[in-house]
Amino acid sequence: YSNMGNLLRIYRDFAEVVTEETLDKNLPKDKPRPLIAKNSKGQRDWEDVLSPADPQVDALMDSLAALARWISQNFKQAKEDKLNYLVITTMARMGGVDMRLLHPTRFKEHQDGKINRAAKEIAKVWRDTAEHKGTQLVCSEHGVNTKSRLEKGRWSSYLDLVEKLVAQGIPREQIAIMRDTPKPKLQELFAKVNAGEVRVLIGSLSTLGVGVNVQQRVAAMHLIDPPWRPDQVSQGV
Repeated sequence: YSNMGNLLRIYRDFAEVVTEETLDKNLPKDKPRPLIAKNSKGQRDWEDVLSPADPQVDALMDSLAALARWISQNFKQAKEDKLNYLVITTMARMGGVDMRLLHPTRFKEHQDGKINRAAKEIAKVWRDTAEHKGTQLVCSEHGVNTKSRLEKGRWSSYLDLVEKLVAQGIPREQIAIMRDTPKPKLQELFAKVNAGEVRVLIGSLSTLGVGVNVQQRVAAMHLIDPPWRPDQVSQGV
């Protein structure tokens, strides 16, 4: 990039950049902004849950690396074939969640993969917070459109997660998917989450972002796959 300093100066002529630290300093002391719990070092209390590498994913990454090298050397042909680095990145992200997002039958389920690990952790929090009807938000950016994916013969990570949560003992009526809820019914859904009637709400960071006020009983938030930008995590939270 060129002249970024000049661009920033022009931008700040009409816009004010406000950071999280600025907000905390300027807010009244008697009305602190609600945040995710922080640890003893003053940091957000996140826990990274790592899944062992799936050999299928390792093979995919090798193939995508080779494809990226081919694109760099055959840009004109790649453009005609509608292949670019964004396609490669998206395939890598999908494979990182579950290889079945790329092909429902060619690839096998990874027993210690993200969906299985997430289901176990969500079920644990569900049991641990039963006394207070603690709720959980589950964010995944892929496998979102459940109905359309099934109609096209594709695999849905959302529906697979729901099945695994039910198998772990969570009643189906306590689980909701944002995209399956019509807009006129959203406020009713949010009220059920705040009341603890729906205790697991599944969506993406965009569908669970602005305007979704369901924080009254939230005990945990799970990000199954990272979004494109780090700010989408901090602002979504």
